Amino acid sequence: MRYPRPWGSLWGSMTMTGIETRARRRQFLRWAGFLSAQAVLLPQLSACQTARRNWCFSACDAPSGQHFVAAWPQGAPEEGFKIAVPLRAHAPAVHPFRNEALFFSRRPGTEIYVINCASKQLTRTLKAKQGHHFYGHGCFSRDGKHLFTTENPYYLSSHKGSEGLIGIYDTQNYQRVGEIACGGIGPHQVQLMPDQSTLVVANGGIFTHPSRPREKLNVDTMQSSLCYLDANSGAIIDRYYPEHAQMSLRHLDCSPQGHVVVGGQFQGPAHETHPLVLQHRGEDTLQALHTTRATWQSQSQYIASVVVDSNGRTAMTTAPRGGVVDLWDLEQGTHKQNIRIKDAAGASFDQAGQRFIISSGRGRIIAWQDKSPPYPLNQDSVKWDNHLLSQTLAV
Repeated sequence: MRYPRPWGSLWGSMTMTGIETRARRRQFLRWAGFLSAQAVLLPQLSACQTARRNWCFSACDAPSGQHFVAAWPQGAPEEGFKIAVPLRAHAPAVHPFRNEALFFSRRPGTEIYVINCASKQLTRTLKAKQGHHFYGHGCFSRDGKHLFTTENPYYLSSHKGSEGLIGIYDTQNYQRVGEIACGGIGPHQVQLMPDQSTLVVANGGIFTHPSRPREKLNVDTMQSSLCYLDANSGAIIDRYYPEHAQMSLRHLDCSPQGHVVVGGQFQGPAHETHPLVLQHRGEDTLQALHTTRATWQSQSQYIASVVVDSNGRTAMTTAPRGGVVDLWDLEQGTHKQNIRIKDAAGASFDQAGQRFIISSGRGRIIAWQDKSPPYPLNQDSVKWDNHLLSQTLAV
């Protein structure tokens, strides 16, 4: 893979024309299905050679306030583990070929924790580049050779805001080898698309600074976006904006067909109601999913997790402030059903069991299969983070 020069080079400003980008998106969608079929087949072939189990990964906090990263095999929570870490962690990512999980510290954290799932030990702590902090998310390249992270180069500005970056790391030794512009302020969740060369990132549009860690410093002038990036060249392929300038796009997931579902967190007046779940399937604009005003109001202006099932037909979103979890029909673009879960947090799709897994800030782990009642899997005393990952491992 080729990577651009450091921040400030011409790579960060490369763009394509609207006609070129739309043509590229249409071409991508035509053959994304074929590539996704191969992506599904490879793990199945691997599973025939090695006994594998489905694991769940999530960060959590104990009642004492101590921060942990945790993992457990489904059906056997007693075989899992928790590892204490100094900073509050956010989302996990699992290496595609190694029994290795990474946990990204929550904004404005500066650490990534590398966990060996076989030995159940913290093997390495990665530090952010000087003057940068992480946004709590990252993803691996398909071959596992590179790690992509969302970062804020806050040293560039303390009051006006600076455009975020995607940091690039070589996973052989986890050395930082480059960076590319992400196309906006406040990049949050990033994911590799089925073509294996395009990154999609939700730029929340909100500028923050470690000196005022949880303050939003530009709400009146913010601009969020969903941006597609060429991971090889660093070029911005295309960029899409929500209708309302104060809709902060934070979390997303991508279907095997290359359709992106993104969740928003509205930063405007508390009395206003706007669609919080959008999708993009190659159209010229982001498309809001359809439901009633009451459903949008029940989410209390805040979507935490977004996950799409293995068929690309159904998405799940969690709304911890509203205490609600929603299912969405992506083919029809409509709401299917919801359930009430207090402090609903993380969500993932268990491909082996063909079910969604949900965590809560009250220690619950719940399974939910479409058209069936949810049922409990586990109960713990910890507060689970807003992100949960389900993935098979040979452990």
